[in-house]
Amino acid sequence: MWMSVKLYGKIAGLNVYQGTGASPDNLSGLSIHRNAPLVLVDGYPRNIDDITSMEIESCYILKDAAAAALYGMRGANGVVLITTKRGANARLKVKVDYNFGVNSRFRSPEFADAYTYAKALNTALAADGLEERYNVQELDAFQTGIYPYEYPNVDWWKEILNKNGFTHNLKMSFNGGNEKFRYFTVIDYYRDRSMLKKNTEDDRYDTNPTDTRLLLRTNIDVNITEGTYLKAGIVGKLHETNGTHYGRNAIFRPVYRTPSAAFPIRYANGIYGGSAVYGEKNPVALLKDYGHIRSMYGTLLADLSLRQKLNMLTQGLAAEVSVSFDNIGGMQESSRKEYRYMNANARITDDGTLVTTPKVYGKDSETLGHSQPFESLLMRSDLQAKIDYRRAFGRHEIGGALIYDMQSVVKHGRNNTAKNQSVIVNASYIYDNRYSINAVFNRSGSAYLPDGDKFDNYPALSAAWVVSNEAFMKKILPVDLLKLRASYGLSGWDGNLTHELWRQAYGAAEPDTTSEPMQHRYGVVAKEICLLQAGGREVGKSDDRCGSRSFPQPIECKHGRIL
Repeated sequence: MWMSVKLYGKIAGLNVYQGTGASPDNLSGLSIHRNAPLVLVDGYPRNIDDITSMEIESCYILKDAAAAALYGMRGANGVVLITTKRGANARLKVKVDYNFGVNSRFRSPEFADAYTYAKALNTALAADGLEERYNVQELDAFQTGIYPYEYPNVDWWKEILNKNGFTHNLKMSFNGGNEKFRYFTVIDYYRDRSMLKKNTEDDRYDTNPTDTRLLLRTNIDVNITEGTYLKAGIVGKLHETNGTHYGRNAIFRPVYRTPSAAFPIRYANGIYGGSAVYGEKNPVALLKDYGHIRSMYGTLLADLSLRQKLNMLTQGLAAEVSVSFDNIGGMQESSRKEYRYMNANARITDDGTLVTTPKVYGKDSETLGHSQPFESLLMRSDLQAKIDYRRAFGRHEIGGALIYDMQSVVKHGRNNTAKNQSVIVNASYIYDNRYSINAVFNRSGSAYLPDGDKFDNYPALSAAWVVSNEAFMKKILPVDLLKLRASYGLSGWDGNLTHELWRQAYGAAEPDTTSEPMQHRYGVVAKEICLLQAGGREVGKSDDRCGSRSFPQPIECKHGRIL
């Protein structure tokens, strides 16, 4: 199951939109108040479905102004922070978890049988003053099944679907280490076999509808010296999907559009039934005899951070450098096959004689069409350098950070490079663990924007009151945390932009003769600015791991975009 689906109902304000239910096309959507959030796994932008539930240590949503301002041109839609588990200073612990699932349809559409369809068609034609399509003898043929090829009654739904699908999921984790070296490793194997049927007659290809995934994550923590710490993480993932060339979702369209009386699956001579009236699409032939598509994806995610305490300069000062590199690529193997289909063009005369004028269309492929294209490529890198300071003086605690952050994303294709840079200053003050104030200033830029307007400022201010730490509340509230907070600030988003929108682009209209505009020039190109004014509360207990700690309530969010 996709990780985003498993978070459904776990976090207030986080919406998960379920896909079709036919894995691997069961792609879910993640949103915060109908906007796609920035997902950070251990501080790095990642796809939430590249992790598993066994890896997660904690999960939070950041939606107030100060939190969003930290991420500049990427934070206006909210931020989901996911922290993965790290190794413990303990003996090796091995955990094994296996799940087997049987998938079944809790509800299926009801299709009219051939006789009901034929009568309904006659009624509709008569209402329009047209001649009925089927006479009494033909209606009887549908009802009795005397001519199963010429007057069929096919339940296409049952012909393409098995009663059940099956899911296997094996997870193993290894956790251990000592004071100097700690590790956490997860191996996750997942295989889903959907309810769609597969081909059984042509062994040159396989349409078995499967979704297979293998994931390996390793997190390593090393105490190099008393004040020097190294953290590393690496994720490898292989993902393969297989199914009919026509498409695992697309196959349902001809099922819904083809009545049970249209034509048989095959005629007595073995040729598929078909009709131009219904787009020459036989659902069973499209599922089993149209070829296959196998998609293969490889994912490599790596990150490394080095943190150095600078207590020799002043207590509480530290410096940290973090880098990450992600490489995600995909290939596709496909085969394509054509098939003959036949239309009997049957009719029954008034005296009960069956008359047919069969006609065969198309041809059966002697050889398979084959292709193996390069489907996709994404390379993403992130560099962050940070100096932070945090120190307590009695009941007072002050903190601050100076951060430089740079991201680069390169995708397969033309003009598919995206770059962002940010310089961030953050300052905070806490009194007696009850009252806090936090200020953020972010100077952030995007390569999508024109020269002279690539950077903008994103300031924010927030304040909070931890009511549960007040002496008068200790005996009143049964919760470990009750915090009231308010924030105000700016954040941005450049995800709706592409390169050089301010330029006029031309392309050939007639070969070697004239040109015409392909992309019209926009007068002004600007990032989206979001003014966030938010108030909220946080309620939680100490045993919460992932979920109901934060219940933010946005008061106002205004978006401005000029294109």
